Amino acid sequence: MSSNAAESFNAWIVDCRSLPITRMVDMLRIKLMNMFVTRRTDSVAAINRSERRIDEFVDYYFHVAAFRKSYEEVIHPIPTSMRLEYENSANFDILPPPTKRQHGRPKKRRIRSRGEQVRMIRCGRCGKLGNHNKKTCKESLV
Repeated sequence: MSSNAAESFNAWIVDCRSLPITRMVDMLRIKLMNMFVTRRTDSVAAINRSERRIDEFVDYYFHVAAFRKSYEEVIHPIPTSMRLEYENSANFDILPPPTKRQHGRPKKRRIRSRGEQVRMIRCGRCGKLGNHNKKTCKESLV
């Protein structure tokens, strides 16, 4: 068992990592909302057991009056990823990104945490401990 934040986060998003970026962000948003709902129900149950009013624990920004006040101004819609609207869409061409894709199978390596130690291995060619092996050994044989 590990309490490493990076490993926990990687395990939490493992099913989202291979998705396109817009869908990945949506999946993470849904996961966060589900986590918040679980915490909210637990909090409400604890407050009810303490026989106090829930209004004492809710900040002003979550009240209906604050919600209505925040939507008094005009809000311009943001286009969704499924239906983007462009002006002069007949003359608008979407070009590929200016980068080249690497050859071979894409790597799916896990993100190492900041404090994680690299395991020391022994080279089969020179016999020294380090972070190289027989294939990448640069020591000259005497």
